[in-house]
Amino acid sequence: MGETPFVETESSTDPVAVISALTYTPETGDCELYFRSQQDHFDGDSIYSFLRDVAEFRPHNVMFILDNLPAHFPAVAQLRDEFAETATEVAVEWLPTYAPELNPTEFVWRESKYVELANYTPKDLDILQRRVGQSLTPKQNHQSFLRSCFDFAELELRK
Repeated sequence: MGETPFVETESSTDPVAVISALTYTPETGDCELYFRSQQDHFDGDSIYSFLRDVAEFRPHNVMFILDNLPAHFPAVAQLRDEFAETATEVAVEWLPTYAPELNPTEFVWRESKYVELANYTPKDLDILQRRVGQSLTPKQNHQSFLRSCFDFAELELRK
């Protein structure tokens, strides 16, 4: 008779949090994945910092499609203030509450979390954070995969 496996690991309730943005450039038809991970929850300031970095890296105006996480609101307000006097226009569209199936980045995370990292038990949070990055990095410019995330969310990409 088999035995239930036992995996020894350091127990922690501390999170490894990941924030991501999936971008599409109509002029080229290219998709890209940007992400950041940290060993703490993302708050308004850290969300703002991530959104600012994505907006600064993009060559044109940017539109963020965000869910209604309360920390997104002050981050967006800060972002709009930051870009108010620049040539870059920052637009925001809000997803309905509790509608992860409409968010293409959810499909990126599901692939990593429930396929590649399923049953993964790291020894500590540093190892987990590195492994999450190793899972997401190959997806950053994987065009067919990223397009499929937009398809699953039923978002049409237009040139």
